[in-house]
Amino acid sequence: MRRAVLTSFVLLLMGLAPAPDVSPARAVEGGEPLVVLWVVDGLEPSTVSAATMPTLASLVDGAFGDASTHTWRNTRGVMISETYPNHAAMMTGVDGTVNGIPGNTIWDGSRFRDLGPEDLTAETLFDAVEQNRPEIHTAIAVGDPSIDELFSAEPYDSRWDPRRAQLTLPIAGYPLDEEVVSAALAQISSGADLVFMNTQMVDTFGHFSGPTGSLTRLAIREADRQIGRMIEALRNSGLWARTFLFVVSDHGMETTPDKFLLPLALLLQGDTGWQVDAHGGTALLAKPGATPEESAAVAERLLRWRSVAEALPTGGPLEAAHPDWKLDDQRAGHIVVTAKPRMHLVGFDILDWLATGT
Repeated sequence: MRRAVLTSFVLLLMGLAPAPDVSPARAVEGGEPLVVLWVVDGLEPSTVSAATMPTLASLVDGAFGDASTHTWRNTRGVMISETYPNHAAMMTGVDGTVNGIPGNTIWDGSRFRDLGPEDLTAETLFDAVEQNRPEIHTAIAVGDPSIDELFSAEPYDSRWDPRRAQLTLPIAGYPLDEEVVSAALAQISSGADLVFMNTQMVDTFGHFSGPTGSLTRLAIREADRQIGRMIEALRNSGLWARTFLFVVSDHGMETTPDKFLLPLALLLQGDTGWQVDAHGGTALLAKPGATPEESAAVAERLLRWRSVAEALPTGGPLEAAHPDWKLDDQRAGHIVVTAKPRMHLVGFDILDWLATGT
């Protein structure tokens, strides 16, 4: 019943009339290119097709008519394949060992804590524009309050606060994609030349109902509708001919019906005092004062569990096994654990237990 009510709520909100789009007056102001970087959070590339996302599929296929397009087919997310390290990588061009954001949380020596703007240690795109082209008007409109907080100290010119959205998804608290796009269009209408935006609904429903679930399919179609709405608004305003629109994803999504309770596994193998920060396919483990020898022993014991694919201590072994991960950093804790396919690593967070996709 709860899922049926939530589905009805989403369908109702999808039918709301869009807010006013870009003012035609904006088109005659200057000749600078308009750059829009749009992150569709949690969009698995394999789901993009003419049936599911006709607008985006046309862009991917280079068959959009009045626009030349290009697709980078060999890109991938950084490890850990989570929202915040990948957004940080996009905006800095470097990995978590350099920009300070290796995961959705950071080990500070005593606990895993939430991220803050002070943790972002590398120059961002906003910094580069401010230093080299300060006349360019920059803006940010993201649907995740935590992403908004992560970039809150950046020198952009305008910001939309996702916490003040009129229409948000119950429980999750994220603004609907329609609200984010309306905010971005308002920023463009006010003169923004560079807009960084993020829409959350595909990711939210991917976690809730899995990447192929009915709610996720609705969210994917709605994301595509909003992409089309953005393009149509830019066409109507005369801005489309000088727009660079980048549509990207921060990570994909996998169906993970099976759960593995890492804290219980640690307890059963006699390893106490360890803290677990589990995020589906990957988990970070740490313990205040843990030595390399203790970390190696704990990691070896974890490999005995059938749900664990790898358990690698930081400080050398992780870098030796996966130098391309660029994750061997004290802020990632003492052990990085990855799960086998369809397995969801969990702690004691109830939302993790409810999730069917990660």
